[in-house]
Amino acid sequence: MNFVVEGHQMYYSQRLANIVGIEEAAILQQLHYRLKHQGKKKVGHFWYCQTHHQWTKQHTYWNAAKIGRLLLKLEQRKLIISTRKFNRFSTDRSKWYRIDYTQLQKLLDAEEAGNNELAMQGSLPIEASQNDKKKARQEAVSDIIHYLNKKANKNFNDQAPANYRLVNTILNLGYTVEECYTVIDEQVKCWRHDVQMQKYLRPMTLFRPVNFESYLNNAHARKAPLEYVPKPVVLDYEAGETF
Repeated sequence: MNFVVEGHQMYYSQRLANIVGIEEAAILQQLHYRLKHQGKKKVGHFWYCQTHHQWTKQHTYWNAAKIGRLLLKLEQRKLIISTRKFNRFSTDRSKWYRIDYTQLQKLLDAEEAGNNELAMQGSLPIEASQNDKKKARQEAVSDIIHYLNKKANKNFNDQAPANYRLVNTILNLGYTVEECYTVIDEQVKCWRHDVQMQKYLRPMTLFRPVNFESYLNNAHARKAPLEYVPKPVVLDYEAGETF
């Protein structure tokens, strides 16, 4: 059996993948290629226009939601800049993307400087590094549970295995602590005055992956500024128009 096949291959920088992750590096590499060959110059930079669904045709192994999360992570790290201001119509949901090459170079330089420092001082023991990551994750999960308790006036145990497992799964999927706070804020706002729905302000409901993605998308949609403001209706009373 051949494990290496002919045909289109996916390329990305191993060095970049070590810093930002394999999936993020693949997105950056593809965007760099598109900017170079299909980019359109606007206000001094080359931009590439795509919707999340259109991106799936280039990365067929991911769905639109997955691509949206990867692009958002790269935007949060300021490696990608996006805008809709170049769209001709306000109803057009396509986004224009470009890479902030200055920020990317700073990241690479910082990584190289860190490697040089480690080479001079000796790298930290792997076990110590893993312990630090485990401790940081435990603190993140605890902070999220405490935030839920504060906002929803609850008393969930941040040490309970079920609660920890639910929140930890969300973080493992690539969502951030801030996004967890956003979901909590949104659902508390929607349910805190609803007697029937208050009981669902709990980790089991909020942090179930399929629910979490839906809640987060709803929160972003409500926060998004209105792109279309309808003009007021002007009636011509002389022509006999009335309400």
